[in-house]
Amino acid sequence: MHKAVFDREQQRRILDSLIRDDFGFKGEIPVGWPAYLHRASVRALGQYLLGEAKGAARALIEREWDAVERLADALLERPELWGDEVRAVIG
Repeated sequence: MHKAVFDREQQRRILDSLIRDDFGFKGEIPVGWPAYLHRASVRALGQYLLGEAKGAARALIEREWDAVERLADALLERPELWGDEVRAVIG
């Protein structure tokens, strides 16, 4: 399993920053801040996190391109591969 791009604390700090930017808050976000008012910030955070994940996935595929090709060749020979078989192919 791969490490998450951002842990929960980093996600909270990013979201807080986006809310402050969107609504001009200084300091901490007020407790009980209505969720519907920061929907745009949540969407922006989601887009940012997805962009980061996409970039990390692209970098991983580019770095491991030989393994991707070996796996593709193996799947042309057999319709499915299971865990140990995949690990043996990508080695």
